[in-house]
Amino acid sequence: MKIIRKVIAALSVCLMFIGIPAIPVYAGSCHNADCGCRDYGINSCYVGMTCWYNDGDGCSGHSWYLYESTSATCTSGGRVVYKCSICPGERIFTTPPLGHDWGPWTCVNSRQHMRTCRRCGLTQYENHSMSSWHSHGDGNYSRNCPICGYSQSKGLFLSVSTTDWTAGNVTVNVSGYDEGEGNSSITLYRVNCITGATTTVGSYGHGGAHGWTNDSFTQTDEGIYYFYAISTDTQGHSIQSSTGRVHLDHSNPVIIGTENTETDWTNIAPVISVRSTDYLYGTSTVGSGVRSLTIYDDTGHAVRSGGSSTAYTLEEKCEGEHIWKIEAVDNVGHVTDVYVTTRYDITPPGIDGTEITFVTKEGKVISGYCQDNIIDQHIDDEIVRSEHGANMSSGIKSVILYKVTGTDEEVIYSDTTYHRFDYPDTHSYFDVYYDINLTDDMVDYYILITEDFAGNRTKKKLTSQRTLLTLFHTSIDRGAY
Repeated sequence: MKIIRKVIAALSVCLMFIGIPAIPVYAGSCHNADCGCRDYGINSCYVGMTCWYNDGDGCSGHSWYLYESTSATCTSGGRVVYKCSICPGERIFTTPPLGHDWGPWTCVNSRQHMRTCRRCGLTQYENHSMSSWHSHGDGNYSRNCPICGYSQSKGLFLSVSTTDWTAGNVTVNVSGYDEGEGNSSITLYRVNCITGATTTVGSYGHGGAHGWTNDSFTQTDEGIYYFYAISTDTQGHSIQSSTGRVHLDHSNPVIIGTENTETDWTNIAPVISVRSTDYLYGTSTVGSGVRSLTIYDDTGHAVRSGGSSTAYTLEEKCEGEHIWKIEAVDNVGHVTDVYVTTRYDITPPGIDGTEITFVTKEGKVISGYCQDNIIDQHIDDEIVRSEHGANMSSGIKSVILYKVTGTDEEVIYSDTTYHRFDYPDTHSYFDVYYDINLTDDMVDYYILITEDFAGNRTKKKLTSQRTLLTLFHTSIDRGAY
């Protein structure tokens, strides 16, 4: 009967747990000391198992089945309960929480990244942890989040219309973009490379704009400059970019040396010696530089050309009055013209008279024989006397008739033997008239000298009958003439 009751009890327990898989675990007899169970008491058989003993008839050996199984989750532990199909004994096993099995961080937007637990699907959000901005050396900057790899970029680019010397203005273009916090403002600065002064020339607000912005500035004052700009985003981060040097030359070259050219009448070939400089206005800094310096005659023909200096000595064909143009051109096309007038006369005044030109005695020339004892001479400085086609002459400056006795020269003062002109005049002339018969002086000969305003001099020796008779030792009574 006892055996039948035990079988019925076992079946009853099995019916209570239909649907729960039973896993028998044999751990020996409850009455076995090795099991550790005690009569009418509760004791731990070993770690993780609790034995309950309430059956007065005893239990010859546990027959375990799985009573309850709860799997561990990411945040809670697991639990497995085994019960004995013979007695009320049970064993309980627990496991710790599994913890989350996170997937990789991925970017959500410009501020956050996220990750998801592969086991439970929990999503976690965090703000990016951005690095410092890094310059790529070409106007581009970038930074990234080392956790998820999200990156941001921004750029600041300056360009100029030219860096070469220019006679015009220079436009500075400022372009920026910001894929991060947004562009708040850009400030443009100009640095004067001559004085070192820095000036703010542009301030452009962009209100946190994302994407591209474009600004510009026009430099009009001449000089040598470079520009740099600073772009600041809405979080106060700044980046910087700069240009190369720009060169503006708005000043004409300067010609020096014409003031040293002889402009009064002269019979020494004038020299036009000039040089040119191209300094920026008010400074000692050279601008674009002189490309050419040329001397032109009054027909427009270039007679000399050089770099920053040149010189020309007038030739005989340049006799007369001429206006010369000196033209300096700098390397951006600025032109400076100055003019200088030369007055070059190498043709002496002419003396035309009624005397017999040559009388010879034993090979000696007796020139200017006035056979009627009348000195009658016409003096002028007309251009027809020039062999070089002069367009103008300096004109007569003075006419003086001298009588010479031995070594003594005496000026003959009269309205027809002495005259000085006040100013140059190509068409000036003078007629000398002197009647030797009216004098009783014993004169060896007469000298007529005329000089023009360029310093050319003509000298003429005139001889009277009286002098000629003395030279030839004739017996003719001079009173007969």
